[in-house]
Amino acid sequence: MIFDKLCRVVERHFSKEVATAGNANMRFMVEDARIFEIAGQECYSFDDHDNPDFIEQTFRLPFRTIAIEDELGCIILQDVEEHARGMRVDRWFITFRPVFSTIKRPGSVVHVENSDDFYDWWKSIYHCDYRDCYGLDAGIINRGWRRSVEGKLESVMTGRLGRKIIFNRDSILVDDSSPDSLTEEVAKKAFEGIEPAYEQIIRINSPTQFIVEETSVRKPGWEPPRDQITRSIDRPKYFTLPITEIRKKLGLPSRPPIPGEKRGPLKEPVERRGHFRYFKSPRYSEKTRETPKWINSYWVGPTEITVGKKHYKVLLDK
Repeated sequence: MIFDKLCRVVERHFSKEVATAGNANMRFMVEDARIFEIAGQECYSFDDHDNPDFIEQTFRLPFRTIAIEDELGCIILQDVEEHARGMRVDRWFITFRPVFSTIKRPGSVVHVENSDDFYDWWKSIYHCDYRDCYGLDAGIINRGWRRSVEGKLESVMTGRLGRKIIFNRDSILVDDSSPDSLTEEVAKKAFEGIEPAYEQIIRINSPTQFIVEETSVRKPGWEPPRDQITRSIDRPKYFTLPITEIRKKLGLPSRPPIPGEKRGPLKEPVERRGHFRYFKSPRYSEKTRETPKWINSYWVGPTEITVGKKHYKVLLDK
């Protein structure tokens, strides 16, 4: 996994660094991250929702620090203040991806129209093959939205790009934290590369999907190495699925009837993920109608099962 390459880089070059006004403690972020693998899964954006203000108010990370990895790279987000809610709050970020994957991707390290020209340019500057190099951006971000004159939703990202690093397996090629070179335009490109992570978190937070934790079953007494950051193979992985697909995938029994339960479409308890919602009935006060309320998770039956060498647990939001 690309996440494991990031672990090695942080161990080697940034293990003793501490957080500053514009830079997070990268080792702490990597150690604390919960990994979501989202390759091939569709994003969910503001444009897919009929109330983007609601998303902006109730947006939250499922854990304080999450790592979202796809086939092109890894993005880590961490709440500056634990249990933060809403989009317009500060979050630390790290983006980490191979340089070759960024040529045609938002937030690219550099951009060229022709890969052959890029190869020659890179070789002349850094004396190495760009296909063996990685780019890392780190800083703090605050994300929101606005409507254009035409009424279209537009993403607005502000914050500070505190560091831009390029390296290969042997050495750091660029380590830039200068405000003179990390201009607003450079930061804007870095922020664009984080947009997919926010869109995936909107999908992850959907009340129709539960988060499932997957861990490997180890022999009694086994412990991960203590002198290094825990790698992905020794960490829990997380994915989301609708309820019926979770039961099918994990072999969990279908929702059993509850003794004494009243049946019917309006009386039967509905299994659901914990989520925020508005109460719009006129019987509620104006303040209550304008404030999102938390609805607890509801699940019937077992939430854990071991299948082969994997243990799965359905997580219930509180």
